[in-house]
Amino acid sequence: MNGIFSAAFAAICLFSFMTDIPKRTRMSPGEKWVYGLLGLKAVVLFAAACIGAYVPMPAQFFVNYISPWVFSILPR
Repeated sequence: MNGIFSAAFAAICLFSFMTDIPKRTRMSPGEKWVYGLLGLKAVVLFAAACIGAYVPMPAQFFVNYISPWVFSILPR
């Protein structure tokens, strides 16, 4: 990710979290846990991308491993 995209993404996420504050007060405890865990996951993945850590994505796994296997068994 380049710097402009990273800054824009972080600003949008922060804005989204701030606008959700009134909605979070009306959530049940289970919903608050799920919201918190998904928010934490987003922050961790964003931080990993910012420091240059390799984060494997499911779509990348599909393209690299599953798709060639499927094309190898399909008749052409």
